[in-house]
Amino acid sequence: MTTSPAITVLEKDLNSHGGVFCPSPLAQMPIWNHHPKVFLDVSTTGQATCAYCGTRYVLSWGPADQHPSA
Repeated sequence: MTTSPAITVLEKDLNSHGGVFCPSPLAQMPIWNHHPKVFLDVSTTGQATCAYCGTRYVLSWGPADQHPSA
């Protein structure tokens, strides 16, 4: 597996469960041309890495990169 650059996701990019799916248009991946669709929980730790392709998704809460409840 190769290391992919981190994809920054914003709170508005998260689904109702606090995550994203990979492959993702955010990572400029054609969904039909990659691995099976998997859910990645980004909101719990602020990041998640896809076990299939190694793409890392990093949550950015805003200008200060700080969780709103902090």
